[in-house]
Amino acid sequence: MIDNRIVYSYFTGGTFWETLPVDIVDIERIEIVRGPASALYGPNAVAGVIHIITTKPDRKGLVFRTNLDGEHPERD
Repeated sequence: MIDNRIVYSYFTGGTFWETLPVDIVDIERIEIVRGPASALYGPNAVAGVIHIITTKPDRKGLVFRTNLDGEHPERD
């Protein structure tokens, strides 16, 4: 779950963690519930639940955040 929304893919029967729309700097905390929790989180919470809670903006106005990723070219 991300901010109380289920990200489980019913089509594939799982969660693709690498495709979640959350960056590491946006995470406030991660809650882990071990064991069956389907009474609280639905029928897919058989083995447990991972709940990612993101930070809330604390400033008014525009906030820009960028990430830059690249590779160094190989040298011969």
